[in-house]
Amino acid sequence: METIQIKVDDVNECPIVHRPKNFENVLLNASFGANLSFYDIVASDNDISTFSEIYYSNVTKGRKNKGLFHMKENSLKIFVSVSPLPEGQYVIDVVAFDKSHEPCSSTNTLTINILPAGLASDNFNNDDTTTTGMTTSSEYYTTTSSQSFLHFRRNLPK
Repeated sequence: METIQIKVDDVNECPIVHRPKNFENVLLNASFGANLSFYDIVASDNDISTFSEIYYSNVTKGRKNKGLFHMKENSLKIFVSVSPLPEGQYVIDVVAFDKSHEPCSSTNTLTINILPAGLASDNFNNDDTTTTGMTTSSEYYTTTSSQSFLHFRRNLPK
């Protein structure tokens, strides 16, 4: 009987998106300037060699999001594309993927709440904060952790 010994140097793991936390909420004023960054992404990958290189994209959900936010190439920042921003709630997926032969990605959802011009974000609090994990996927599997939400309550002047 012959024995074959196999040595595995690296197993491709999905990058981990540390920021944004999944379902995180951000408050922006409608008058926030165009081409200014408002959010820094933080992610890591424990793989070795070029497999540890992380690439990012943001995917807007819904037609009304188109063209409002963008990421610049080789940047870990999310920028506002137009000013003034239309009031409302906008959802984007932040996707981090590695540079492997069988790419693996992680996705966290970021909700951007645009407040009317002149309304300060300190009129709101986020005491009901809970965080949740992310969705990771590869050619072979998809995992999603439990989901919790962040709720905002308006602090009305007394």
